[in-house]
Amino acid sequence: MKKGILLALFIGAGFTALMAQNNKNRGRIPVYKTPSNSNVNNSSYQRNQASQRAVRYNSFEPSVNISIGYGLPSVDEKRMADFFGANRGNASQNGTWMGSLDYRFSKSTSLGVMVTHSNVSAPYYINSGADYGDPYVNGQQKNTAVMVNMVNYFGNSNSAVNPYLRTAAGVNIWDQTYTEVANGKPMDYVTEPGKFAYQASLGAQIKLSKNAGLFLEAGYGKYIAAGGLTFSF
Repeated sequence: MKKGILLALFIGAGFTALMAQNNKNRGRIPVYKTPSNSNVNNSSYQRNQASQRAVRYNSFEPSVNISIGYGLPSVDEKRMADFFGANRGNASQNGTWMGSLDYRFSKSTSLGVMVTHSNVSAPYYINSGADYGDPYVNGQQKNTAVMVNMVNYFGNSNSAVNPYLRTAAGVNIWDQTYTEVANGKPMDYVTEPGKFAYQASLGAQIKLSKNAGLFLEAGYGKYIAAGGLTFSF
C-alpha cells in the first residue's frame, strides 16, 4: 500500500514537472539564426537595383513627338529682292515660327513633317547708302515651308538631356509684294526665290516631365537658332 502511494506521488511529481517545463517552452518564439552574410545580401540587392535601373534606361517605346518653337534670325531676309540704284534698309521680321510632327520608331531615329513660317519686310531707298527720308519701295515677303523631317538621336530616349541632329528638306511657298511708295503701284517684275527648302540643325531635348520638355537648336536653313516646347505621346 505504501509502495503504491509513493509510486503515485512520484508519478504525480514527474507529471507536474513535465507540464511546467512544457508551459515554459510554449511562451518562447523560436529564433533561427542565419549565417553572417549581410555583405553578400547587400551586394545582391545592389546588383538587382542596378539591373532594374539599366532595364529602365535601355527600355524604349515608340512615340509621337510634337515640337513648337521660334527661330532667329530668319534666313529668308537674304532672299529679299535687290533693285538697281536702290539700297535696302533695315529689315523687320516675324518668325521663323516652326512646328514638327514626328514618329520616333526607334531609339535613334524619328521621321515626320516640319512646317515653318516667316514674314520679312524692308524699305528700299534711292539715297546712296542712307536710310532717311521716304523709301522708294516697300517690300514684304512671306514664306511657308513644308519639309520632310528626320531626327537622329545620339542619346537614350529616357535620358534627361537627349542630343540630336535634325535634317529637313521640302518646298518653299512664297508670297511677296514690292510696292512703289509714290504711287502705291505694286511691282510685278520681281522674280520668285528658290522653291527648295531645307534645315539642318544640332540640338538637344531637355526633359521636364515624362511627356514634356524643351528643345534648343543651332543650324542653318530656315533659321540659325531656335527653341521651344516638345511633347511626346
